[in-house]
Amino acid sequence: MELVKTGVFLCVGLAIGFIIPSLAQKMIQYKCTKRHQNIPAFYMLKWHEQILMLLSASLFALAGWQMPLEEALLVCVFVLIALTATVIDTQIRIIANEIVLLLLALGIIYRIIAGGAYSLSGSLGALGFVVVIFGGTALITKLFMKNIGIGAGDIKLAMAIAITVGYPGIFNFLGGMAVAIGGYCVAGLQLGLLTPKSTFPMCGHIMAGLLIALFVPYIPL
Repeated sequence: MELVKTGVFLCVGLAIGFIIPSLAQKMIQYKCTKRHQNIPAFYMLKWHEQILMLLSASLFALAGWQMPLEEALLVCVFVLIALTATVIDTQIRIIANEIVLLLLALGIIYRIIAGGAYSLSGSLGALGFVVVIFGGTALITKLFMKNIGIGAGDIKLAMAIAITVGYPGIFNFLGGMAVAIGGYCVAGLQLGLLTPKSTFPMCGHIMAGLLIALFVPYIPL
């Protein structure tokens, strides 16, 4: 039965990965129309689309294999949100408020299912921790680089994720995000794609931290 469940999740994840670029494009069109901006051309390399499908299928299958059904279904929705939001941010450098609010609402439901209503108190602690970390980082960056370096969308997204992962999941989130950012910067500098003063969209790295925090408790060590 578990094998069948995992196979179903894998197939659904593969299909979801296939439609993510289309979902992202529709969201971009919606946001640009709402802001009375020109709709930019949407373009993704074929191998980027293939990576999306591979990630989606793999994460869906892992959720189906390791997690109870209710949690697995919600986590798969988080995977869809994470990958779609990352594509949007790489295209137009926006983390949509609609996505943050959806993540927050689902995050509260997930926290109650995963840890009970009392676990929301840990979510408040995690939220405070994120505010201190991100606020301190923005202040330090402002002092040395003359800009805060972190977008408002990044901060709102991290706050919604703090509610979702709670305590002690917040440490997996921050650690996973740090590893994602560090790996990206090292690779980018080595390949000449980044400079010490480069800026880049943060959504993918923040979402990587979210997914790591959601999956780590279920990965057998």
